[in-house]
Amino acid sequence: MTLRLLMLAAIALLLCAAQPARPDAATLPAQLEALAGQGNAEALYHLGMIYHLGLEGVVRDPRRALDYFRRSAEGGDPLGAYKLGCFYAGQGEGVVAEDPELALRYKLIAAEAGYDRAQLEVAQIYHGREDADLAVRWLEAAARQGNGGAAFGAMAYRSSDGPRPDRARALLYFELVRRDMAELAAHVGEPSGAEGAAAMLRPTVEAGVTDADRVRATHLIAEWREERSAVTLKADLGMNAARRLVGLPDAAPS
Repeated sequence: MTLRLLMLAAIALLLCAAQPARPDAATLPAQLEALAGQGNAEALYHLGMIYHLGLEGVVRDPRRALDYFRRSAEGGDPLGAYKLGCFYAGQGEGVVAEDPELALRYKLIAAEAGYDRAQLEVAQIYHGREDADLAVRWLEAAARQGNGGAAFGAMAYRSSDGPRPDRARALLYFELVRRDMAELAAHVGEPSGAEGAAAMLRPTVEAGVTDADRVRATHLIAEWREERSAVTLKADLGMNAARRLVGLPDAAPS
């Protein structure tokens, strides 16, 4: 062996020693499959997401994703039930017929488990069915978790001309929406846009508000605490939740 080949071999050995072996992201589906084979419903949900979106180097496969979501829901995973509901609500891409009743049934499982997105979507379903009591119930549940869309919907319901008026709560939700818009506007560098949108909403929200309403609203705003559920937090983790499930470190932010 020439001196040059010996040097290259030595460099390769040094590089291998300097970089401890780390599980490759491409192994994630295989590790999830191993857990799924043991009946792990969360692993089935993550596999469904991988094949639904074409993540971790796999080719999108809606039929396979649907099978994973169905098995996950049957195993009791609320996020698997939510995605199964989404497929019945129109995400099935031709692999399953739309079924509004099944969509609601499975999304309700996730809503009752505390998933804010499911709570908002269930509220929207009940709004379409003109069931104000259930619509506002689920809007307020999602708003409690900091869901801006739900806070906006709850504000509309609780304003003076809404189906379930409560002027103090309308002011509370207006403040949550205003904060959410201000945060988004600051992020994109357009703070005046949020101010203008809030100014347009304010007259409707404040119509008929009394001094007593303002006092109660002040207390509601002061006592407000965002309480995000474990299911919502897990959903927000995306594939990092799957990585944690199999013992892999979180992926580096892109």
